[in-house]
Amino acid sequence: MKKLFLTFSFLFLITTAFSQSYKENINTEFKAFGDLMRNGEIERAFDYVHPDLFKVAPKADMVKMFNKLFYSGEFTFKFLDFTTKNFNEPLVVDGKHYVVFKYNSKIAMKFNQMDTTKYDLIKIELANKYGSENVSLNKDSGFFNVNAEKKSVAISANGNTNWKFINIEPEQRIIMEKLLPKVVRDEVFR
Repeated sequence: MKKLFLTFSFLFLITTAFSQSYKENINTEFKAFGDLMRNGEIERAFDYVHPDLFKVAPKADMVKMFNKLFYSGEFTFKFLDFTTKNFNEPLVVDGKHYVVFKYNSKIAMKFNQMDTTKYDLIKIELANKYGSENVSLNKDSGFFNVNAEKKSVAISANGNTNWKFINIEPEQRIIMEKLLPKVVRDEVFR
């Protein structure tokens, strides 16, 4: 009986350690991705994006688009924070490990050449997308702050390290059909 108890205890500890380990590793790697995005190091940040995404949208085009977002002069855009939460259990499909999780993305943006009379209209549009409680406007600085809860999929070959990410936008469902197995998409879009 004692051996049986020790065996179950050992298996429980291994399962718990693995559970914490993959979540901690995803959190650490997603934080590194977020820090690079926040610092405007787009090309380096995209090293954390799963390479399958670049089969649909070439990396060079995505880097160019994000650099334009950051450095166009038409507006000022800042990533303030990426915070992970609510990890789903890993799914293994064709030898790849997938973990769907939620994260908060806090951004600040300012439309540099916008007439200030349009601020309220833009705020309403952002509130329609993210919820009014997640959007604020500092009329003195012209910055809109948005706190958006989003989903991402972490993908790893071994289920523990070297996680790469595909951040989910609901309007990109068709693209996700090309990138993610059905069982993962079902979890993402429920």
